[in-house]
Amino acid sequence: MGRGHGSVVTLDAVLVERERSLLAYAYAVCAGDPVRTSTLLEQALVSVFSRPPRGITVDEAENLVRKAVSRTYLTAVCRRRRRDALGQLLWPHDRPVKAPLPSPAPATIEALRSLGPRDRVCFLRYAVDGDTVEEIAHDLSLAPDRVRSCLRESLAVLEDRLGPLGAIDPDGVPILTRRGS
Repeated sequence: MGRGHGSVVTLDAVLVERERSLLAYAYAVCAGDPVRTSTLLEQALVSVFSRPPRGITVDEAENLVRKAVSRTYLTAVCRRRRRDALGQLLWPHDRPVKAPLPSPAPATIEALRSLGPRDRVCFLRYAVDGDTVEEIAHDLSLAPDRVRSCLRESLAVLEDRLGPLGAIDPDGVPILTRRGS
């Protein structure tokens, strides 16, 4: 079950079995922005299924899509920052400031929204997907120490906003150092 025609997992098979899971993941990466969520997931699906992977399971296809969601999101954030910086150089005072849309969001989404894009993706990949620090570092082209730093910072912010989250210890290396412990 979960395989498409022959040995190729189809987009339809992945969507039938994993659409809710993938939407929830993209929603968390986008910090609760429903418009960005659907666009991001579509881009990730196109990225993965424009050349259908052969001989993989639906689980493996879902993992590929999750990684594509992370990469696509971070790439878009970097491009937007570069574009905004260039825009400020070209039109420093003519641009109106967009106010964030007020939307009631659960405390978790609000806490995730307070994280930077890289920290949010690293934290979700580690805490939700169960990826190792080395896997995250490789996929996002970061040093493992940078991933640990992102996890340490994310955990501190999230615990400050949500309370203790339990022991999160990437690969046996403590990421949160508490004073007096």
